[in-house]
Amino acid sequence: MRPTQAPPQLLVISLGDPAGIGPEIVLRALERWRREEPAGARLAVAAPADLLSALARRLDLPLELAAVDDPADPRPLALDWQPAAGGLVELAREVEGVGLEALPPRASRTGGAAAWLSLARALELVLEDPARRALVTAPVCKESLSLAGFPWPGHTECLGARCGVADPLMWLEAPAISVGLVSNHDALRDLPAALTPERVARKARLACAHLARRHPGERLQVLAINPHAGDGGVLGDEERRWLGPLVDGLRREGLPLDGPLPADGALARGHGRFLAMYHDQGLPAFKLAAGPAGVNTTLGLPLARTSPDHGTAFDIAGRGVADEGSLLAALREASRQLGGGERR
Repeated sequence: MRPTQAPPQLLVISLGDPAGIGPEIVLRALERWRREEPAGARLAVAAPADLLSALARRLDLPLELAAVDDPADPRPLALDWQPAAGGLVELAREVEGVGLEALPPRASRTGGAAAWLSLARALELVLEDPARRALVTAPVCKESLSLAGFPWPGHTECLGARCGVADPLMWLEAPAISVGLVSNHDALRDLPAALTPERVARKARLACAHLARRHPGERLQVLAINPHAGDGGVLGDEERRWLGPLVDGLRREGLPLDGPLPADGALARGHGRFLAMYHDQGLPAFKLAAGPAGVNTTLGLPLARTSPDHGTAFDIAGRGVADEGSLLAALREASRQLGGGERR
């Protein structure tokens, strides 16, 4: 009796905001994947086939895109793409009566609704077989999503809610540097309430579990909340009062971590694995060090999810100059997570 062949990996891409650079970088990444990963995972995009086909022609990319209802459909994404195959999951070309190809490069309710629709369909497909499928999300505009009634501040919070996971870890990954966030998208005025011992401990455990799989032997550097780690309480006493004792307790449990460390000095090295307390403490240094190799992934979900580490770039949308490097890195990271059987 012949053994049953395992289904191939499938990376399902959500389009992001169609008024931004998402459609362009998706197409450029697809074309490079065809050339550079000919035996790699199959790809599917939750987007209107004719819209992306027209854009591919304008960008002079050799892609012929076929709309399919079933992501297991064997038809090739590009006519000369063998042996890998994929397809597009058809969505409406118009949202709220507005053609997506005519959207101006700025925040809009229509762009947010289209991005939300694409994300919902892509997530639905991945959850049908999360052991063999991964979600790769193109950039969204949070203002557009808000205008469309999206009830979460970003992808990470939405995916946590849809997967029944409380507060997953936003983790930025690159070969030399990684940064996780305790607070993802909280406003600065809300940080005192958002940074709790329970939340820091939960995120630290998720990060250390990831390091054991991905960077064995490396230690997690927990960044301080206050400048200079509080300078003995002169600039804030959270480090002395609860963050330092918490880190000491986690280390006694056997977790490989250090801190709390002054963020400026620790991140200035440009390498290492860090747990930052909030968004703009950790991400500027990460993006500077990682460049186009940076990938955003979500730890703690029952599925693999990655994305590029940049936004919609409305200022260059439609000009044909967007760099697909980070999205391509996100595709490769998603495939690696599936291949390694990782559970985030």
